Amino acid sequence: MNGLQTAVRPHRYEDEDDERTLASGTLRRLAGFAASALDARFAFVLWSGSRDEAPRRTTAVWLARDYGLRTDVQEVAWPSDLLVPPGDPAEVLRWAWPHERAFANGARHVVDVPLFAPDDRVIGHLGILDAESTARCSARVHLVSLARPAVLELGRWLGAQGLNR
Repeated sequence: MNGLQTAVRPHRYEDEDDERTLASGTLRRLAGFAASALDARFAFVLWSGSRDEAPRRTTAVWLARDYGLRTDVQEVAWPSDLLVPPGDPAEVLRWAWPHERAFANGARHVVDVPLFAPDDRVIGHLGILDAESTARCSARVHLVSLARPAVLELGRWLGAQGLNR
């Protein structure tokens, strides 16, 4: 995309502590539950750090596919010549999975809610893609109820510094 090379690699936690591994697993299951419960082809939890700080050079994404039957975790390492990594979840999904046709024009089909740290910084998003237009309002209400567990698990995944990073 745009002639820039983006390093995308599967997330592996074999050498890290159990809390981080458990939190990542919970975030995968949370995305899977959202996709299944909201009858959406894709659901995601995205961590991008704070928009108030210098842009993060990596973005972590937990993605559920096929209405929650399959899950995938990716960490996107943004190229250094990209001044500001994308903040739009649909654009992040396109970068992380460039060969997924459903993400090519997905911006108009994304329903998401921002995830806030305790100090009101936006640290990520929880959302679905490929939602029916008639279900968007109800999907947003349900996503809001899942946002708190997502933020708590992101804090656990981040480890000792938690959401203060």
